[in-house]
Amino acid sequence: FNLLRENGSLGLIATNTISEGDTRNTGLKWICLNGGNIYSAQKRLKWPGVASVVVSVVHLLKGDINFDKKLDGKKVDKITAFLLSNGGHEDPYKLVENANKSFIGSYVLGMGFTFDDSGEADIYTPGTPLPINLMKLLIDKKQSNSEVIFPYLGGDAVNSNTEESSCRYVINFKQKSEKECRENWPEIMEILEKKVKGTRASHSTAPWWQFERLRGELYKQIEEKPDLNKVLVSTRVQSNWQIAFTEPNQVFSDSLVVFPFNGFEWFAILQSSIHEIWARHCSSTLGYALRYTPSDCFETFPFPVEFSSRNDFYNQIDQLKMIKVSGKEYYEFRSIIMKEENIGLTELFNRLNSPINSNNDICKLRNLHSQNDKNIIELYGWNDIDINFGFGIDYLNIEDEIELPSKL
Repeated sequence: FNLLRENGSLGLIATNTISEGDTRNTGLKWICLNGGNIYSAQKRLKWPGVASVVVSVVHLLKGDINFDKKLDGKKVDKITAFLLSNGGHEDPYKLVENANKSFIGSYVLGMGFTFDDSGEADIYTPGTPLPINLMKLLIDKKQSNSEVIFPYLGGDAVNSNTEESSCRYVINFKQKSEKECRENWPEIMEILEKKVKGTRASHSTAPWWQFERLRGELYKQIEEKPDLNKVLVSTRVQSNWQIAFTEPNQVFSDSLVVFPFNGFEWFAILQSSIHEIWARHCSSTLGYALRYTPSDCFETFPFPVEFSSRNDFYNQIDQLKMIKVSGKEYYEFRSIIMKEENIGLTELFNRLNSPINSNNDICKLRNLHSQNDKNIIELYGWNDIDINFGFGIDYLNIEDEIELPSKL
């Protein structure tokens, strides 16, 4: 761009991340804020060759534009750094109200911490899981060993298991010193010394008997809420946007985003199409999949004022009560389908979004999803918006399906 003469132009083929996250901020955003204008773009184009790649094609001018702009073949008044026809070039601001309410799970960095009955589990090979039978023997031999062994929940379990439950466990010494661990749990420390010590790369900053990133702020939030019998979780990378409740007293892997809420009103708004569209707008992608990050997708999201922790009438608002009820009905019916069909969340949402699936239960679930969206929209006060998202939406062109409300 700097090499261009005034009113000179350039075209480029880039991966689709050109309009996402840090790549957008250091490229298209900078150009658009420093005298450049995008006049033609194809936001997402599947590469015509054999490579499974999604690209963006962008043309821009150094100077003012006095001719028609085209986005995905349609005439538009402007094209932003997001490769959208509305809004600005800047990222949404993070909201103070949303701070410390969403967390990425623990970065363990060492399979030797885990107990897992997968085919790789053994007690000798460094960097591999331990067999669950060994965990049972350790606890039977010394009950205090259970104090540092916890259920371990990852993204696969959330998306694939019928009840979003864990079948793995992990040794978690939290921030305990080596001396304390050796004095109280010598056998476990001996195991970790063989399985973990020496397997981490030189860039590791944590002591070898501790997680690389514990995420203590997450578990502190859970501990400080004694009435928190469930938390909401979602996988960081997923094709569908799906969120679920799970038990709070376990270790969450770094493949998960954790929201320490147990109210169905929180499930209703986070699972809604309103939040999904916002997340897809603000997030980066991995191929076609949404890559959800709390800082970009949750901390910037403007919740209805009724969700404010400063609202003294939080539990007395009729609309919010209705959302709790409809969210509960939606969630429980979804759970019934998963149990009866013996499927996980990913398969359920694949059926939900399939245009050729007309199963009665799936149709009912679609209606519950739509009703939930309508309730959320009414809570925002957007009574002039027709909620008719449909299912099986092509999210590659979501801006063509529904225009983001100006208030949002």
